Amino acid sequence: MSYLPPVANKPMGFDNLRIYYPLRDLSIKQIKDKQFPLWNPYTFSGNTLLATYQSAIFHPLSPLFLILPTIDAWSITVIALPILASFFTYLFLKELGVSRKGSFLGAIAFAFSGYSIVWWEESFMSVSSGIFLPLSLLGISRIFKGFRISGFIILLGSLTFSILSGWFQTTMYVYLFSFIWAVFLLSSDYKQKLKYFFLILIAYPLSLLVSAIHLVPAFEAYLYSARGNTDAKYIFDLYFLKLPDIVKILFPDFFGNPGTYNYFSKGFYYETTFFIAAPLLVLAIYSFLSLRKSRVLSFFSISSLLCLSLAFSLPTSWFLLYELKLPIISTILPSRILLLSTFSISVLSAFGLDYVLKKPEIKKILLILILFSLTISVLLYLVGPEAYRHKDEPFSLAQHQSEIVSIRNMIIPGVLFLAGGVTLLLYGVFKRGRMIVFVIILSLSLVNVFYFTSKYLYFSEKKFVYPNVTALKELKKVSGLNRVWGFKNARINATTRR
Repeated sequence: MSYLPPVANKPMGFDNLRIYYPLRDLSIKQIKDKQFPLWNPYTFSGNTLLATYQSAIFHPLSPLFLILPTIDAWSITVIALPILASFFTYLFLKELGVSRKGSFLGAIAFAFSGYSIVWWEESFMSVSSGIFLPLSLLGISRIFKGFRISGFIILLGSLTFSILSGWFQTTMYVYLFSFIWAVFLLSSDYKQKLKYFFLILIAYPLSLLVSAIHLVPAFEAYLYSARGNTDAKYIFDLYFLKLPDIVKILFPDFFGNPGTYNYFSKGFYYETTFFIAAPLLVLAIYSFLSLRKSRVLSFFSISSLLCLSLAFSLPTSWFLLYELKLPIISTILPSRILLLSTFSISVLSAFGLDYVLKKPEIKKILLILILFSLTISVLLYLVGPEAYRHKDEPFSLAQHQSEIVSIRNMIIPGVLFLAGGVTLLLYGVFKRGRMIVFVIILSLSLVNVFYFTSKYLYFSEKKFVYPNVTALKELKKVSGLNRVWGFKNARINATTRR
């Protein structure tokens, strides 16, 4: 994938700079001018504004844009996302009976997962729609426990805010997953819980009704769009994950990172990233090896595997997501279901801490470390320099460089995974120092998160938002009401001086 440099220090942020921020700025200006933001006169010969999810006019934090400069409100919104995601996930895990320590780690796992981090940078609407997933599950759980009013309000609010956040594909996953969660809870005591289930059913159509001001024009726009009437097979060919991509759950930069200018895989990096901090992945695997301990654990174990499989190019994935030709589903980017697998794995990590602290099973921890060692050995064999495996065969410089990138990017996550596993093993042997184990796992996880974010996230000064560039000023003067079009290689680079 070839990345052009739209920002000063990292080659990311295409959609933010070219679509989302300009649409947000335009819609806010129209609202301040007492106009209802229905139309965007600057795209093509004019295009929808309210009807496109990309403008997210009714986003829950939109009032900030009315009282603050657009760039400040944008920054606050992006910063608020991991805070809200952590808080909502923590509340849900506590509702499941997970300890405070476990709930805190599970909240960190989801809010600062690779999936969440890369989507902060590319489109905060996607993460905004997804952070209401744990809140919707919390609402359903509370309804079944008899807290009907508070549970219904939480469920209705989370579903509605997910829609209004502006990313319908993510909202679709929130709806499907939460409904399956409701059916799962209902199955444990059908006769007793059926009366609560009807209340849950009401929340779904009611949330659609409340959000109709956004949904109705959006669906109409979809029906008239090329996306709704063309074959999107090329999207699935490009964005279904391939089997080697499974290593990215632990080694997110195995195929390089655009932030360090060495990304060498297909498609956009942010569409196929789903890592969990390495020490938390140890806890998630430990939970997976403890399936029989609870029905809830089994639910999230199965959902993590099922949702993960649907992101990969498998016959079942092709059939369910593409061959059935279901409206909307057959035109989406399939890898974005990684939201659900990431959340499920985060829940497993929370349970994993509780299980290992209460009754550490040394055999399971040793099994995890052995599997890790085998994985490392296989990967090193597969990506080892060709010069050492086939000394008499020539190999390209590019191939050699990519292999070095893969090996180098395995080191830090691998060390952190090993450190997390050894910490749990020592606790299993001595059975002392619960708080020390928690602090070590948390610290290692934060190191992993910081290492990832420092490579990927980009930062810039406010003065570079719509800077006063001389060339653009002159073009505005000569163009008047007309458009400016660059032929062949005519373009204005991001490095153009004032």
